Amino acid sequence: MRIRGSNSVYSDTERRILIASANLLKEKHSINIKIREVSKAAGIACSSFYLHYRSINDLIDVQSKRVLDDVRELVDKLLTEKSSTEKKLLKLLIFLYKRRELLTLIDTTGNINLLAKIMKEIRPISEKGWLKYSNSITVGLKNMLVAEYIAELRLWSKENYSVNYLEVHAHRLAYFTINTPRFFAAVYKD
Repeated sequence: MRIRGSNSVYSDTERRILIASANLLKEKHSINIKIREVSKAAGIACSSFYLHYRSINDLIDVQSKRVLDDVRELVDKLLTEKSSTEKKLLKLLIFLYKRRELLTLIDTTGNINLLAKIMKEIRPISEKGWLKYSNSITVGLKNMLVAEYIAELRLWSKENYSVNYLEVHAHRLAYFTINTPRFFAAVYKD
């Protein structure tokens, strides 16, 4: 049975598996990736891979659950803070950016389901103040917000992306979550 380790060797191996998998998934679909390819790219023995995961799909499933649990924990913490929406979104983006290899891994497998679950978890932060608008407006806004996050994730996979952009992007997302509902309400009176 797989046990999440706390020692540095175990954690380092897990990180190398994750990075190697994400890099391989940029080239081909998860169905076509073999454990020996991941192991070789990570610089580990195949048996070391199996200490962490049963298969490539298990890797994706375990890591997806882990990141979702971490997002829930962070959102709960952010909801108790007295900071602005922008500051909360910045913390959320930094948190997700630090897990970009995992998010790239999940994104390249076409697992939109995880992104939808993450979006559901961050709603209390990103959709604060939207309750006063009609359902038709908020549905459109939610779709636009998901598109914004998908675009953000895709930017992170670019070689020249800098963590310094996160503050600008958090500001843009905060502006979007605060001002776009007002625009929609004014244009689409319903």
